[in-house]
This record gives sequence, structure tokens and C-alpha cells, in this order.
Amino acid sequence: MATESQLLRNAYYDQIHIPSLYGGQVGQRLTISNRTVQSLSFFLKRTGSQAPSDYGYWFEIRKVSDDSLVASKEMTPTMNISTLGEWKTGTFASPVLINEEVRIYVRNTAAIGGSNYISIAYQSTDVKASESLTRYPSSVWTEDATYDLAYQYEWGVAPAVTTQAATAVAKITATGNGNVTNLGSPAATQHGHCWSTSANPTIADSKTENGVPAATGPFTSAITGLTPNTLYHTRAYVTNSDGTSYGADVEFTTLKAGGAGLNTGLAELMLD
Repeated sequence: MATESQLLRNAYYDQIHIPSLYGGQVGQRLTISNRTVQSLSFFLKRTGSQAPSDYGYWFEIRKVSDDSLVASKEMTPTMNISTLGEWKTGTFASPVLINEEVRIYVRNTAAIGGSNYISIAYQSTDVKASESLTRYPSSVWTEDATYDLAYQYEWGVAPAVTTQAATAVAKITATGNGNVTNLGSPAATQHGHCWSTSANPTIADSKTENGVPAATGPFTSAITGLTPNTLYHTRAYVTNSDGTSYGADVEFTTLKAGGAGLNTGLAELMLD
């Protein structure tokens, strides 16, 4: 796993649970390019000693484009945050692939009241370019490019693959063609082709398992057990520990049973 971070901090946003001030949501606006995010970390501090045992907070990710929530992790009660300040890490149940501008933030909307609250650390100097502190004070997100939240996220790179036209199409067999363009991080553990009579097949359908790809580049799969004179869909796939990536859906039609003539091997390719 790799990490991206801004570890410097010289101040705190206090009382982030108060909606009228910070909306209970404070974080960083940044762009994450083709990374599978595993976890988020923020530097938090607790002030006061009155917090219900079931009072929690959340680490979340939202798209800037449409403000949709893409990942959320409920954390332990705020009473478990040190009064001296500490890094807290939330690991998502399912890693999420992100390739756009997002907001990573802490959500803490329930007011404890008075002198009991949690704070989040930020940096007021040496701010990262193209990033800004973000908060939600009154039904809309606002940015402050003069501040840089203290954060870290752990990430991997999704593997990538493309699908080419099927060749050697016969009555009950065909050759699938693909190209692994990125092995991913963690590295890919399996690759091949999947197929079905329905569009966009997955590895839950019929598939080949060609093993660990040794390097990027083209590969083929022996697609077998087909029915004559039938339209099929196939996609190349590559898998790592974070999940499976697919190429485009490619169509081909098997030859008729008992048909004569040369197999043209024509296929319709739906481009990536």
C-alpha cells in the first residue's frame, strides 16, 4: 500500500460538531487520480469529559461533481480520542476506486455541548497546491485555500485491462483477446475472459483463469463450451486483492451446427 498525506499541523478547528459554525463536517478538498482508497486518517483532539458511550463520528468521502457519498466509516465513540491529540484511522469495509476531485472529511454532527467537543488539526503555512480545507457551515460546502487539513489516506492502484475482438470463432469455441494495461497495486492475482449470452458478463459467469499476469501486454483465452449459432458477450478481466476490473463488452456469434464454409472470425467490438 502507498500513502498520500499532509502531516504538518499547527492549529485546530475547534467544536466541529456545532452546525452553525462548521456544520459538523470539516476536511480536505483534493483530486485523487485512479487510486483505490483503503482508509482515511485525521489528527483529532478531544476537549471535555462528557460524551455518551455510543457517541461516534464518521470518516467519509464525497464527490465534488455531484456531492454523492462514495465511502463512509463510522468510528469509535469520541471518548476514545486523546485529549492530547492523536491520529485516528478508519479503514473502509470495501476499498473504493476514485479518479476525480473529492472531499475527504470528518463528520460529527451531534453537539455534545458547552466545553465538550472534538477538534481537527490543520496547517496554516506551506499549503499544498490545488488543495484546500473544506467545511459545511450552512447547507453548502465552502473552501479555504489558505489552510491545509492534516490528513493521510492509504491507497492502491486498480489493475486495468482492455478487450479486443474475439477470433477463431467456431461452433462451440472461440479465442478471447485482451491486453493487461496496468498490473495494479497490490499486484494483479488473476486474469482472463468471462462470457455470457447477456451483456457485460462478470467473473460470476463462465470464465477462464489464466493465473497471475507476469507483465502488462496482450493475452488470449480459450473460450469453450459454447452453443452453436448463438450471440455471446465477452470481457477481459484482471483481479487484485481490491477487486476486479473489466474491459469493454465484445460480441461474437458462434457458427451454426453442421454449417459449411470458412469461419470468418468476425466480431463486433464495442470500444472502451
